[in-house]
Amino acid sequence: MRNKFESQLLLVMIGGGLLTLFAVVVLTQPIVVQGFLFVVTLLGVGFIAYPKHAATALVAGQVLVGMLHWVNQRVLGLNVLELYGGLASVGFALLFVVNFRRLLRAPWLLVAVGYLLILGAAAMRTSSAVQGVGEFVRFASPIIVMYVMYVYCSQLENRRRLLWALVGAGSIVLVVSIYVLVLGQMANLSVAGIERLRGGFHHTSVQGQVMAMFCAVGVLAASTTKRERLRNIMGMYAVACAAGVYLSHSRTAAVGLLVFWLSWLAVKSQWRWFWVSMATVVVVVLSSSFLQGRFDDLILLAQLDPLQADLMRDVVGSGRLKIWRLSLYEFSLRSPLEWMLGVGLGEHRMLYLERVDVGMASHNDFLALFFQAGVAGFLAYLSLLVGVFRLSLSHRNTPLGAFVVALVMMAIAMNAMSNAYVSRVNLSWVLFAFFGAIMGAHRQSEERL
Repeated sequence: MRNKFESQLLLVMIGGGLLTLFAVVVLTQPIVVQGFLFVVTLLGVGFIAYPKHAATALVAGQVLVGMLHWVNQRVLGLNVLELYGGLASVGFALLFVVNFRRLLRAPWLLVAVGYLLILGAAAMRTSSAVQGVGEFVRFASPIIVMYVMYVYCSQLENRRRLLWALVGAGSIVLVVSIYVLVLGQMANLSVAGIERLRGGFHHTSVQGQVMAMFCAVGVLAASTTKRERLRNIMGMYAVACAAGVYLSHSRTAAVGLLVFWLSWLAVKSQWRWFWVSMATVVVVVLSSSFLQGRFDDLILLAQLDPLQADLMRDVVGSGRLKIWRLSLYEFSLRSPLEWMLGVGLGEHRMLYLERVDVGMASHNDFLALFFQAGVAGFLAYLSLLVGVFRLSLSHRNTPLGAFVVALVMMAIAMNAMSNAYVSRVNLSWVLFAFFGAIMGAHRQSEERL
């Protein structure tokens, strides 16, 4: 009881100081900015008064704010996405500090702290200080989110709140996605010869990945509710999100969703449905010219002779193999120190911009992390994934445990194919929030023994 009072007192003192600082800043800004910061101040008061609810709302809000990329107005030099991400990250960091005493027995805390230190060292080697801070927040904030949710999700009520808050946020994302798809906004952005969607999350790949994530959340919601009508609604919700993945043209999202579903069925020992799902996928792919067209480069590669295949291999998957091969070659020329600690956050693009015709992202989050934070950062991140996976396996008989196992598999598949659950904050926050939830559930089960 005393520790709880001390934590609340510390939260009020730090939060009061930050709000006072905000008040001073407000007086020096234009009237529009003053109004915005006034709203932020009110939200800050609510954050201090209801930290558990605020933490859940911040995770759900991160997903929704990702759809506001088209807002050009800036506050204090930051766009809406940067401003929200920065303030939300400060809020989570505050909760992390306030609850640190309760985190001392948390799983893998030393590994997580080591990972944050490695990221901090990589941020210091970034050519631009502003870019270094931004990249550090991008990579470090999911870890903070995980441990904050671990503290709050040791109670079933808070885990349910997290789930249904994300279902609500996903409903908004789903409506927006279907809206822009129904309007036919598929012909205003051409990438690699494919007419893609520019709406909602600005890029069709992100749109598909977010839809795949919320399809998985819908599966969890349907499996946890005891009311048949609500279970049916959540089933339709998941199907609608899967349709959004199909219409987004994103191969990464489609493969990731398939990996999640098959992993879910395998963990639940639903082998009959596992093989039915496999057969259904084969039939659908063979009968759909659209799906075959999305994989025609791989099909063509398999049909070519060895010499032709070697020439073709560089253009497969939007040039992924070429990017990976050349960037790995460039990285191999670096010093042993850079091999161990990386070239610095945000600096990995120079590994392939000079050799690849167009400035594309790495299309592999594991490689991107490896280049930026080195072997040490990559192994620390992988250790956290493996730890959560093993912990979730011990709870595979529960819906949340089976869900997190399948979610880890989906994240690994999508990270290996594109920029997903490491680079994209709206995805990584949700992923690590559920990591914190399963850690909290494990803690609750231990306390009952």
